[in-house]
Amino acid sequence: MASNHLDWDKLRVFSVVAELKSLTAAAKRLGESTPTVSRKIDDLEKTLNCDLFVRTTKGVELTEAGRQVIKRTHVMNDHASQILNTVSGFDIEGSGSLRLTSQDGVASHWLTQFIPEFQNHHAKIDLDFQIHDQEANLLDGEADLSIT
Repeated sequence: MASNHLDWDKLRVFSVVAELKSLTAAAKRLGESTPTVSRKIDDLEKTLNCDLFVRTTKGVELTEAGRQVIKRTHVMNDHASQILNTVSGFDIEGSGSLRLTSQDGVASHWLTQFIPEFQNHHAKIDLDFQIHDQEANLLDGEADLSIT
């Protein structure tokens, strides 16, 4: 029976399993047991009323439903990262570099108006702002933050 409540922790676990293509490897990274990771995936599949992975002897592969969920999970992770980057240490002056990427429409018509104010408030942050045709892969380290 499907539920209308998604557990963010189970989506986080799903994302790691999808990235590593292995329940065991995901369990190791997450510091959880393989049965716990498997149970969380099973629970998420029950909530969504669909299979997210095809399990094989070599690991797991995303189903079409899984590919749809992982796209949206990446967006959710991006938004969560934006929250962290925006308010983490809000009262503490930050420093360092920030690699920010966006697509042309968002960048040129919306985002650029906020950069001067950001730099005025965060003078010690070296902002590397790039405009790309495609979304950056944050998991591969292509950027620290992507606004789409």
